[in-house]
Amino acid sequence: MSVNKNILQTKSVISKYELFGIIALFLIVLILFYPKGRLEKLIYLETKNYDLSIKYLEALHKAYPEEKIFPIALLRLYLKAGKLKEAKGLLKKLERTKKFSNSVKFAEIGYLVYKNLYFNHKDKKYLTKAKNYLIKLASMHPAKNRYEFIFKESRSMNFLDLEYKALKELVKTNPNKEYLKEFLNLSLYYKDFKAALSIIDYLYAEEKNMKYLEEKAKIYEYTKKPIKAKEIYLYLFKTTKDKELKTKYFLRAIYILAWNKKYNEAAWLAKKYENYFIKTKNISALKKLIKIYLQTNNAYLARRLSLKVLRVLDR
Repeated sequence: MSVNKNILQTKSVISKYELFGIIALFLIVLILFYPKGRLEKLIYLETKNYDLSIKYLEALHKAYPEEKIFPIALLRLYLKAGKLKEAKGLLKKLERTKKFSNSVKFAEIGYLVYKNLYFNHKDKKYLTKAKNYLIKLASMHPAKNRYEFIFKESRSMNFLDLEYKALKELVKTNPNKEYLKEFLNLSLYYKDFKAALSIIDYLYAEEKNMKYLEEKAKIYEYTKKPIKAKEIYLYLFKTTKDKELKTKYFLRAIYILAWNKKYNEAAWLAKKYENYFIKTKNISALKKLIKIYLQTNNAYLARRLSLKVLRVLDR
């Protein structure tokens, strides 16, 4: 028993520095013998002891400066530990080299560092640098999950041009409604009407929502295609049951023709459907049709409809 007691008394406890040395030696062995992919996964494992992990990686980066895994992992840990000063210093040092110029992961972590610096200091130069890294990341044609990263980050930072570029790639392989609706809004914003019309057709086929046809008609209005716009508004006029909407769609069809100097077509269309508005006693719409007749030099039709309106009022 006394021997065991002496052994216990003389047994030394491993210090944290010795432990650091053992782990560092273990990681060096991993560098020499582990496949790159498996080593990378090991390094990126979550840890709660950021300070100790940072010391390991700093030592490994110093010992193996050519290894790209360590500085990228170190930047991630600096961010998690809130060490922005250290992250900025290392990033600037790495930026001066050319070995990371084609690295997707470096572009991603570079963006995150400058994003955090921007929110920490409210200095727009960091916002510009962050956006430049996202632009670089998008130019590398990354995998789908990277485009999702670009999309989400661009949307959160209000980088509309990058959000649009990322969505353009995402909808090719994943046409979910969230992406498509966002892409539609941005297509209209950037006046990419070809893309917008394609998305509208897809969403209307899926949802049968009349708002997409209205948006399509507006595009044809803007692009000076009055006949196509008129046809859509006429279809909406014929299919909707809401009286106010019917009036709105029909008058829109008439006005588009008149605005584009298609006076004969506008007068003919008004004459064809004027009886509907007489039957529904829509005096407001009838007055507008009379104005259309006068504007299109159809005084006879204007007078004839005016008499009809008077008869309706006398009933």
